[in-house]
Amino acid sequence: MLERYRAAIDTFSPGVTRAMTVRFNLQGSGDLFDELQQSGYGQADLCLELLRLNLIPEVEVLIGKPIQRVPGFSHCVPLPVVPRVETPDDRRVVSVVRNPRLPTTPSFHRFQLFRPGVTIRSLLKRGVTRRDIREAARGDKTGPWVVFA
Repeated sequence: MLERYRAAIDTFSPGVTRAMTVRFNLQGSGDLFDELQQSGYGQADLCLELLRLNLIPEVEVLIGKPIQRVPGFSHCVPLPVVPRVETPDDRRVVSVVRNPRLPTTPSFHRFQLFRPGVTIRSLLKRGVTRRDIREAARGDKTGPWVVFA
């Protein structure tokens, strides 16, 4: 901490000095400025703790300028609840008819992930491509390979 803040810290009341000693877990045996400097705390750390305790005049002394107070809400306004909309990725696999891929291809192993009850979103997270999903839903002339609901 810079030496120029020593005079400002010396103007703090004993109650504020005790509160800062407790908040920063200092020994409380000496000067607050020296203990803060030995512990590695700076002016910003001290200002934030003073603001947390709502000690605005002490912060103004430490900064050297008045703090502008802006009127705000006296209470927290809750965010509006947005109803959950079902997306196409929330559809689940109802049944798997067959795996049409050759066992030596990567698409065969991705197709193994299609199981009843699994959502499209979780399939995509596990490595199935959208093309695999499209082809499984389309199938061939005998019908779809996978049924979604």
